[in-house]
Amino acid sequence: FIPPGLHEFFYEGWAQVVEGKRKVLICTCEHTNGFLVPLELQFVERVEEDDGVFFQLRIADRSRSVEVGDELEAVRESYLLLAETTTDAILQIDHELKIVFANTAARRNFGYSKGELLHRSMAKLFPKSQYQRYLSRIEKYFMIDEDQREDSGMQNVIEVLAQRKSGEMLPMEISLGNS
Repeated sequence: FIPPGLHEFFYEGWAQVVEGKRKVLICTCEHTNGFLVPLELQFVERVEEDDGVFFQLRIADRSRSVEVGDELEAVRESYLLLAETTTDAILQIDHELKIVFANTAARRNFGYSKGELLHRSMAKLFPKSQYQRYLSRIEKYFMIDEDQREDSGMQNVIEVLAQRKSGEMLPMEISLGNS
């Protein structure tokens, strides 16, 4: 049963399935017990027979997916709140060593705006003469697994000399970790 107020949305989506423009339809249905259940209707096959057109669908209950998605969003919001309110600089870099997140403290410490940091190489935060040395240590840290790091005594903290946008040098510690 499609709850009132969602009929139009469902029928528009279903029309796209029938026309072959869409293969998946996400909808909310009302269970006989009165609870609303998010469902995923995946089009598998259209069969035309003498007595009509039939659709084979794969139906999946997305209740748990929605719960997990809500939990992940709550954790993400909590992390962002913590990251933005700490006085420690937090940077997140991707596999190409480009900055994908810089909290307020990082932007303030380095003197860059958000736009000047995001999707830029982290190399801009270090003096050119020092960057290669730091880079090799950072790459080595992420190239080996946790057991190898532990066996070799490799620490996740590196003392570095960073550089502000103004050119001023900034001694700091970098803590490495996977996210």
